[in-house]
Amino acid sequence: MDTTDVKLKEIKDHWKNWAEEYGEDLRATTRSSNIKQLEIQSLIESISTLLTGEKSILEVGCGNGYNAISISMELKHSVDGFDFIPEMIDNANANLNRLDEQDKKRLNFYVDDVLNISKEKKYDLIYSCRCLINLPNSDLQDKAIKEILSMLKPGGYFLMLENFIENYEAQNELRVSVGLSKRTPAEFNLFFNDSHVNSLIDSLGGKIIEEKNFSSLHDIMQYVVVPMVNGGDVQYDHYAIKAVTKLLLSVDSNITGSFGRYGQNKLLVIKK
Repeated sequence: MDTTDVKLKEIKDHWKNWAEEYGEDLRATTRSSNIKQLEIQSLIESISTLLTGEKSILEVGCGNGYNAISISMELKHSVDGFDFIPEMIDNANANLNRLDEQDKKRLNFYVDDVLNISKEKKYDLIYSCRCLINLPNSDLQDKAIKEILSMLKPGGYFLMLENFIENYEAQNELRVSVGLSKRTPAEFNLFFNDSHVNSLIDSLGGKIIEEKNFSSLHDIMQYVVVPMVNGGDVQYDHYAIKAVTKLLLSVDSNITGSFGRYGQNKLLVIKK
C-alpha cells in the first residue's frame, strides 16, 4: 500500500475502535458534549433559514447518528446519513431504534465513502460536521468536496462545518500571549485553509454565502481561560465551559458570531 492508503487505513481503524469502545454514546465522535450542542444549534439555525417545506438532507460522515437524529427531531425534516465505518452505522441504527415509529421514518443510515459516493440521489442540502478533516491530504479533501457538490440539486446548499487552521492559529496566539504553549491538531486531523477552500469552491461553481464563527467564545474559554486557571490543562467538562455553552445556546446567533475568529470549528454555507 502507498502512504495515502496506509494513512486511510489507520484513520479507519481509529474510528472503528472508537465505535466499538463508545458504541451509541456521544463520546464516539467527540470529547465534548458542549461543543456538540453548539454545532447542532448552528446547523439547525442554518437549515431552518435555508429550507422550507419537505426537502432532502444528507449528512456526510454521520457517525453514530447523533447529529442527524437531533436535527430531524427538531426540524421534522427527513435526513439520510452515511459513514464509512460499518460499526458506526450499526450504532446509528441502534440509536434510531430508540425513536418512535413516526420519527424513525424520517431517518436512514447506510455505509458509504465520501471519496466514492455510490448513491445517485440528489439533495437540497448536504452537511458535514468535522468529517472531512479526517482525510489525510488536501487532494482527498478536494475530491470529497467535489463529490459532495455533485450530489446537490441546482441551487442546493452545502453546510461545511469543519476545522480551519487560521482560526486555530489565532487561538494559539492568544494562548502564547498568556504564557501557554501552542496546541497541535489531533493525529488524524488535517485542518482546512481558508484561501484554498475559497478557491476550490469558486472553481467548482459554488459560492460561499455565509461564514459562521459560532464557537469562538467557547474555544477562548476552553483552550485559553480555563487552562490559565487550571495549571495549563484543558478540561472539557469544566463548569465554566458548561456555563458559557448555556449562554451561547440562549442568545441570538449574531451575538455568538461577535467574538472574533478564534473557534477552530466554523460553518461555511455554500450554495451550488
